[in-house]
Amino acid sequence: SNIILSPNDKIFIPENPKLATTTTVTISGEVNFPGTYVITEKESLNDIITRAGGLTEYAYIEGLELNRKSLKNKEIAGHNYFLEQEQKRVLFNQEHLSNQDATLAFITDQEKKARGRLVIDLKNKESLKTTALEPNDTIIIPKKDFVIPVIGGVQTARGVLYKTNKRPNYYIKKAGGRNQFALKRTVYVFKHNGVIQKNPKKIEPGDTIYIPQEVKDAEKVESTMSTGKLQDM
Repeated sequence: SNIILSPNDKIFIPENPKLATTTTVTISGEVNFPGTYVITEKESLNDIITRAGGLTEYAYIEGLELNRKSLKNKEIAGHNYFLEQEQKRVLFNQEHLSNQDATLAFITDQEKKARGRLVIDLKNKESLKTTALEPNDTIIIPKKDFVIPVIGGVQTARGVLYKTNKRPNYYIKKAGGRNQFALKRTVYVFKHNGVIQKNPKKIEPGDTIYIPQEVKDAEKVESTMSTGKLQDM
């Protein structure tokens, strides 16, 4: 009703929270129109890719990254675990330093790149439609990568060209095989979609193979360090 106002009356008109704040996400990489887009409440990955003009011919959709700030600390914790194991091995074993340096550099680099990546099973194409976006999400769609880095407990850390349906041992042999410190039955694979797999049956484009290595007995190391002979181990 048209209420008549009196002196000193106060009028309050509430804001619509859905209209008061602009919500955006950023999409980059192999889409036709990368950039920052305003999104609605229930918009999905598929929606934003469509609005960005679709994928280019070079896009590797299985390697899509969806980075979310709330997940960043958990991702860093995972990389710190691997980094701690490698730092122990470097202290206890002073051989194959070039491989050690390559491994530490890789894991440290992964930690620096930590963005809070949400793991999505993009082999299931419905995942693009069912994954809802959140404010400030960052989507990156990479190019196809056909070089498989092999690091850790191998004779020579290197990149090996991808070959269809090959198991990890194929790539390990191309890097000279396991060195004397390598764990014989353990392989970790950093998948392009953010997953870390233990002893997978096959390798896919964009994967990185990491061979963990043994840490020598701490008491033996302490005894050796006390005699000043750590460099001779």
